[in-house]
Amino acid sequence: MKEILLIGDSLKGNRFIDDLVNLGSFKIRRADSPLKALKLLKKNSPDYLMCTGKIRETIDGKYFVELET
Repeated sequence: MKEILLIGDSLKGNRFIDDLVNLGSFKIRRADSPLKALKLLKKNSPDYLMCTGKIRETIDGKYFVELET
């Protein structure tokens, strides 16, 4: 069974995520903060990682995901 780690607080009420959870073919873990996500990543090795947030760019041109917490 594939495992998915979902990160972000806007996961609640998201129709796509709710449909994915209801499929039952995935083991899904949720993290509502980056700290919790890091703990879950160290403890488990998920097959997929999904984040909610905004993609931002630093002054030197590097991209990062700003998680909505």
